[in-house]
Amino acid sequence: MNSIDSSQIIIQLLIALLYAIPTVLLILIILYYIIKKGAKIDGILMLIGNIIVLIATIISKILFIQLVHYQKWEATSYSYMVAVINIISFIGSLAFVIGLLLLIRKIVKNKL
Repeated sequence: MNSIDSSQIIIQLLIALLYAIPTVLLILIILYYIIKKGAKIDGILMLIGNIIVLIATIISKILFIQLVHYQKWEATSYSYMVAVINIISFIGSLAFVIGLLLLIRKIVKNKL
């Protein structure tokens, strides 16, 4: 591996880190909410959903680096792996949205 390959890997990892920062911040905010309000279903769903999305993001970036720089798989194998990761990420996003909906319903109910 030459220095160009190494720099491209570092750039891809930095981009992945930048993409993951908002998700990590959201996880910290949800943890703060759970600590203050208790472990209720809304907070737990939001937390689990964001952790799933974060893990899926990390795995997809690792797979991309493996495909592009180390050429470990064929493109069709990679596309199947990415499809599975996207489905898992979708489930995590769905869990977050359900938790957020439950939280909003609770807040609106208490304000009326």
